[in-house]
Amino acid sequence: MELKITNVGKISLAEIEIKGLTIIAGPNATGKSTVSRSLFAMFHSFSKISDKITLEKIYAIQKMFFSSNKHFEFMLTCQLQPRELAAILAGDVDKNRINKTLHNSNPTLESSELVEELSDDIIKINSTSEELLHREIVAEIFIDEFKEHIKWIKDKKTFKMEELKNLNYTLPQNSILITFDDGYKNNYTLAFPILKKYNMKATIFLNTKFIGEDEAYLNWDEIKEMYQSGLIDFQLHTHSHQLTIKDIKVLAFYSNESSPYFKRESYNLFFEGNYDEKKDMENLNGLPVFKLRSKISIPGYRPKKDFVQKYRNITQLQENNKSEKEKKEFLNRLFKEKQNEFFDKISEEEFRKNVEFEILENKRIIQEKLGKTPDCLAYPWGHRYKGNREDIRKLGVDVFITTRKGVNSLKLNKNWIYRVSGDDFESFDEFKRELTDGSGAYYRKLRNIFVKKH
Repeated sequence: MELKITNVGKISLAEIEIKGLTIIAGPNATGKSTVSRSLFAMFHSFSKISDKITLEKIYAIQKMFFSSNKHFEFMLTCQLQPRELAAILAGDVDKNRINKTLHNSNPTLESSELVEELSDDIIKINSTSEELLHREIVAEIFIDEFKEHIKWIKDKKTFKMEELKNLNYTLPQNSILITFDDGYKNNYTLAFPILKKYNMKATIFLNTKFIGEDEAYLNWDEIKEMYQSGLIDFQLHTHSHQLTIKDIKVLAFYSNESSPYFKRESYNLFFEGNYDEKKDMENLNGLPVFKLRSKISIPGYRPKKDFVQKYRNITQLQENNKSEKEKKEFLNRLFKEKQNEFFDKISEEEFRKNVEFEILENKRIIQEKLGKTPDCLAYPWGHRYKGNREDIRKLGVDVFITTRKGVNSLKLNKNWIYRVSGDDFESFDEFKRELTDGSGAYYRKLRNIFVKKH
């Protein structure tokens, strides 16, 4: 089994082969723990989700047995308990086998019509898309974990970013800032109901290009509802949230196993238009993965318009039995020798124009839609602007948020507000310990860094 981990903590790219006994070794502070935690989370979650999918099907079949009088009569004379029978039938789509199981469980049954009806309903349940169930269950897991986090911090004072100016960027004791990046649909469907229930304030940093245009993102009706609730603020995260290539050295290749999120975020490197997961997921397969940065952090490189076609033509001529290592070596030689045929180097002038457009367009749309003036920027991916921060201040940005892990003093540093993600912790108990008394190593490390710097 081969796995790839991209853009997780210290790890920009890790290629791991799981074969027998796998040992992860390396110097201190190189990401061994990050790799180990990622592997644990992947395997643990897959197991958890697989079990949940089976349980969902058992529950649905069990519920179906009592959905009508006829079905209920069948269960009255059935030799098995509803859950026992549902567990046997869960996942089976073979009609003959299902019919046989139903007849064996109820030998007194005379109506073959009822068995046919039950069998058809069971097949419908078992044929439900695994992908759909997977997404629903992941959502349930998120809700459970997020709800626990919010319940635990519900006694703390929460503030929106737009409220900080009136506080002179000084928070009272026992305060917390809750933030979300990008503006995905689940901010409304999953997070907002929980925040409302506990009357917690939060801020969402929007990529305005995709709002109302991509089903994975919020629409403006949802945003307006959240903003008018008084609980949710909306701030800047650049218009397009697009990436640029930092280094043309090939690190890996996109495949069916690549993260859907990573594909969504990478799509505009090679193609125009908004990414559609159903139609576009496979378009990236086989294309090279480079070291990437935010479009507003560095000038970087841009693939030429004919890059994909030219790349496909070249790679199709290569021997199919080449290893991934050999393919990377070949491409790296090719791109180095013929860089100008495949890439445009973005000029400093174009870069500055990109920065200006991304900030001002982001700001203009939020102003137009919500009647407010956003002045707080969350750096995309936490990648800082290459130039002077004052250049962005001239565009109307006063506060800067990063993804860099750390804690803040009550007197906030407007140039660099740190964040701690709930995803960084292996368990809810660890999350509580870290934020309560610093008993965990992670928090101690952050605290030591903070104390040294300040």
